[in-house]
Amino acid sequence: TRTWEGDDREVLLKQSYHRDDEVPFIDDLARHFTDPRYIRIGDRPLFFIYRPGHIPDAQATLQRWRQIFRDRHGIDPLIFMAQAFGNEDPRAFGLDGAIEFPPHKVFNKVADSKRLMRMLDSKFSGLVHTYDDVIDVATADPTPDFPLIRTVFPGWDNDARRPGRGTIVANATPEKFRRWLEWAMEHAKTHPIFEESFVCINAWNEWTEGAYLEPDVHFGAAYLNTVARAVFGVANTAVAPRLSVLLVGHDTLKHGAQVLLGEIGKILVNRFGCKVSYLLKSEGWVDAPTGHLTSLYESLGPTQVIDPADPRLPGHLAKLHGKGFDFALTNTTVAGAFVPHLKHAGFTVVSLVHELRGLIDSYGLAGAAHDISSHADRLIFPSEVVRDSFLELTGAAKGVPEIMPQGLYKTSLLSRPAGDGGLRARLNIPDKARLVINMGYSDQRKGIDRFIATAMTICAARDDVWFVWVGPAAPEATAWHMPDVARAGLADRIRLTGAWEEDVGQFYAAADVFFLSSREDPFPSVVMEALALGLPVVGYAGTGGCDRLIQRHGRLVSATDPLAAAKAIAALLDAAPEMRRLATTRRRAEIAANYRFDTYCFELLRRFQPDLAKVSVVVPNYNYQRYIGARLESIFNQTLPVFETIVLDDASPDASLNEIRKVAEAQQRRIDLVVNEVNSGSPFPQWRKGVARATGDYVWIAEADDLADPGFLATLARRMAQTGAAIGFCDSRQIDENGERLGDSYKPYLNEIEPGRFDSAFDMAGQEFLARFLSVKNVILNVSGVLFHREILAAAIDAVGPGLDLFGVAGDWRLYIEICAMGGRVVYEPAALNSHRRHSISVTHALSVGRHLDELEAMQVLAMMTVNIDPGTR
Repeated sequence: TRTWEGDDREVLLKQSYHRDDEVPFIDDLARHFTDPRYIRIGDRPLFFIYRPGHIPDAQATLQRWRQIFRDRHGIDPLIFMAQAFGNEDPRAFGLDGAIEFPPHKVFNKVADSKRLMRMLDSKFSGLVHTYDDVIDVATADPTPDFPLIRTVFPGWDNDARRPGRGTIVANATPEKFRRWLEWAMEHAKTHPIFEESFVCINAWNEWTEGAYLEPDVHFGAAYLNTVARAVFGVANTAVAPRLSVLLVGHDTLKHGAQVLLGEIGKILVNRFGCKVSYLLKSEGWVDAPTGHLTSLYESLGPTQVIDPADPRLPGHLAKLHGKGFDFALTNTTVAGAFVPHLKHAGFTVVSLVHELRGLIDSYGLAGAAHDISSHADRLIFPSEVVRDSFLELTGAAKGVPEIMPQGLYKTSLLSRPAGDGGLRARLNIPDKARLVINMGYSDQRKGIDRFIATAMTICAARDDVWFVWVGPAAPEATAWHMPDVARAGLADRIRLTGAWEEDVGQFYAAADVFFLSSREDPFPSVVMEALALGLPVVGYAGTGGCDRLIQRHGRLVSATDPLAAAKAIAALLDAAPEMRRLATTRRRAEIAANYRFDTYCFELLRRFQPDLAKVSVVVPNYNYQRYIGARLESIFNQTLPVFETIVLDDASPDASLNEIRKVAEAQQRRIDLVVNEVNSGSPFPQWRKGVARATGDYVWIAEADDLADPGFLATLARRMAQTGAAIGFCDSRQIDENGERLGDSYKPYLNEIEPGRFDSAFDMAGQEFLARFLSVKNVILNVSGVLFHREILAAAIDAVGPGLDLFGVAGDWRLYIEICAMGGRVVYEPAALNSHRRHSISVTHALSVGRHLDELEAMQVLAMMTVNIDPGTR
């Protein structure tokens, strides 16, 4: 048809369907299907039909076609349809799946935006949609319960075909296309088609529809380069890609070490922006049963299950190493069998060792322990007792041994609201009763016999105490110990849950004492979890690495005294309320301050890269829905792992919050989002709040409308670390409200003071920098292009005080003067790694000329009062 979409009013060449044509038609298709270049899924060719609705009696016809394929050619193709013209479900035609064909299915859900555009043709009667709206609709479309291949397009404008009445998608850019394409790729990974991941692009060369990847005059090869970067993970700069870590474990059973490996992966990916891949030992592998960790691992990165003796292992490791995975973290002694292979493949290896000697001996892991000792670059132990036990077995290690407790990964326990969520009522435990709990797998190693014996002793002596063990029941618990409880008539007051609970926090919140009855426990997370909710802990001396922590915040008792635990528990239950309250606060504070899991994970990364800078990013936002998504992406794409991203929204009236959450979720990044109920009226209260929340060594105040190159943080952090600088800043390019380039550098403005000085890098004492440059004008023109030493910035903010909030234009200049006066060094990077957005209406433009000049003069006077200024500078 003349208009191509299938409108039958102007037919150019009629298509008919005849039975006699079916065999030659299928023979011809089979000729193509057997070509080695043809796309197949497994051994099945993939075939698309654009409009199956045009095929008479489609289900019966397609069934005949499939039979002919099988009978004549032994081929069983996968036949998909395009989602178009109201037909979206392939099952209605007996097809195997569907492929999106945007703009079909999208445009009818997107508003016409002509009224928002500056139209040059007053007679234009077509439709105009914005590319952002199209992406929003396409990515919000729910995933159906049949196979669906997502499709993206780089742009759309078919006005060449329909002059004055076409459909146009406005404001498409390679950057926006990248965001949509990467979303589609992530969706394809999590929603594979017959176990393979596909994404389509419309199109390669649809020039008359404005949908093409081929290079053009305007964007050059940008769209093709964008596809390459999305597919191969290449950053938009020559700087090295993001840090990549191979996480090595042994199975996905929901036990402590395996859960820890999953939590480490979550922090590395969701907080720090690293890439991870998992390598798991095939022996004992459990394939994704309910409650196990396979799906978690696979959601974080590619997961390979292979035995250390498998001849395919060297090839797999070589492939990973070629993709930039230089670092490997082994998580258990069992995984130690991989360590020699990892070293041979060129990895730097850090091995976490959690096991004490008893477990190593009982599971026959001495060989794997020697592999770790002989080959790993670093060995991380949670406590001295675990280190000493391990090295007693293996002898002196080749690598560096260190003590590093892993910290609390269930951070929500620290902020959990008061109350047990109705747990006591659900378990029929009286409100005034005292509750003692333990948690884990209830076997002899964890001391189920000790727990039951102590519980029976206390319950026989007093009727106000209940005992609950939370976790899966071992055979010895159900076969031997619980029958004793029943015979004593205590089955109501001494219980096993028999399985993991979804919300263990409610048990901690409901309890009065945590009783760690273990015989051997290297550094149990449950102790930190209990203390995070203020519970005192009773444990046995010599059990493992938590002795000191238990001694400070509970009672450590002798394992040779059968009544010692019962006496300690009773004493804690009977402690005065005021003493319990004070101790609760002290316990929670210790865990919050000294057992941060994100800090533990970052320190693990530093074992691979000792000079890794710990940067907190503070993003003040007000009414920047239009820009905040791209800003966050420029932060998430930094080659330096970002320790934390703190987004401060100053009561924005637009949809900024939705955009912030949407982008963070799409990028799989966890942020700290803080929302003001009332606008603060100045950017500096937000700066102050962000710096107070930050815990990194450095702070980047990344304003919500600016952008940064991927290498921004890595470059400035490296320069600052070399000299211990307080401030590092770079040159900036300038862009307008629409992202159009206004200028490539501020150097002409900066060099007015000393010609050529800002053409090259420098490192300068702060007072000299103040005397030569900041005394004349603010040469650090955009705070987004600055990296601060956090403690020095915090001290400068405190020194300036509330007066900082009164500045209309020179507040940042005031802080730079304060930092330089305090003696901090300044480093400058001449590369324009920051993009400064210049708005036609800004704070500077809105300020009255008189007030503007008053602030500038005040800064010059302050500089002259602070340092000696030479006559020429004056």
